[in-house]
Amino acid sequence: MDDAPSDNVADLEALESLVLEGDDLASLEASIGRFNVFHALGVARAEIRHSAFLAWMLDPSESHGLGDLFLKPVLLDLLRAAPREARPVSPARLDGADLSTAEVRREWRHIDLLIHCHEPDFVVAIENKIDSGEHGGQLERYRKMLERELPDTPALLVFLTPDGSEPSDDAWSPYSYEELHAVIKRTVGSTSGAVGGDVVVFVNQYLNLIGSELMDDPEIDELCQRIYKNHKRAIDLIVERAGVASAGGLHAFAERLRADDRWAVINTTGKRIDFVPISWREWIPNVGRAKRDGQFWIRFWLVRGARRYRFVFEIGPTKDQTARNVLLDRLIGEAESFGLKQPTRLTQRYTRLWNAVVTSVEEADEDEDTLVDTAVAKLDAFWPNIERIENAAKEALAAFND
Repeated sequence: MDDAPSDNVADLEALESLVLEGDDLASLEASIGRFNVFHALGVARAEIRHSAFLAWMLDPSESHGLGDLFLKPVLLDLLRAAPREARPVSPARLDGADLSTAEVRREWRHIDLLIHCHEPDFVVAIENKIDSGEHGGQLERYRKMLERELPDTPALLVFLTPDGSEPSDDAWSPYSYEELHAVIKRTVGSTSGAVGGDVVVFVNQYLNLIGSELMDDPEIDELCQRIYKNHKRAIDLIVERAGVASAGGLHAFAERLRADDRWAVINTTGKRIDFVPISWREWIPNVGRAKRDGQFWIRFWLVRGARRYRFVFEIGPTKDQTARNVLLDRLIGEAESFGLKQPTRLTQRYTRLWNAVVTSVEEADEDEDTLVDTAVAKLDAFWPNIERIENAAKEALAAFND
């Protein structure tokens, strides 16, 4: 009883500190409060609207008047992301082609986007999923329908999702909105003189939408982490008193990992936690090609998707791909003995060797303990494979270095 008043005073002081020392909070509000036409129209996460914008941007005959300026780099990036055996045309041939006669169709036979290039002759089918998942074996149905309707036309099948989720049908190549964002941004930056101001504004609004809604933003993540660190008591009090649904389960899981001397947390965002066994920090060579990867191009993560939380074990791109290929050959060659799976695709970027559903979003949102306990149990069950994977990785990379 005597402690209650002092607790109340401490709570009030914490809340006052959050308000009065709120430079970071003001920066966060400015970052996420920028006007965006897609937000204003209420279509930020509407798959059909994303597909409509992409169809407009990629269609050479559309009102932007830019021909294949966006179409060609996007198609080249889709080919890059796909396994070599799945490519209907070589990137070198496509790079020199005139795609001004390509057709871009919306909802052709229920496929979100169908791009038909005529010289060279091939099609790209894009199934776009943001918050909804696959249903009823639709990817297999669409593939068979394309084989039936266009039997003589080579096809590239693309499964577009925020995080590059694995498709149910191995014929489809996963592709992420992060990859799409990168190629569009690169195209705008390299051709600024050729793109009209109104088109640039519109495309940049779309890039901002992808960045804020469908990707992790490192600057915003850093701000959030700093605010939480400096004002933990106040924020926890707000969540407790207001009953705010948040990424609390992910943060709770990260705290559980930090308390476990077997694991090291290397990055946290509102949507995922990246981590590795703590001993791996000593031997993974710092050769990650992507800026966000650094040393940890070999890592685990727990991600919150639209419907479920899941674990992933992933091998990312490296500055010298030979070392990466040696490692993949070893792990894939003995996948079963390591508790891993044969990947659905082998590309020069990200290859996922373990993908395990933890729990549904609904279950985790109702009770974050469900997420944390289930996730820890799944990791504990996988732990016996860790030492075998580590030894194999060390041997493979040592052989390359020799």
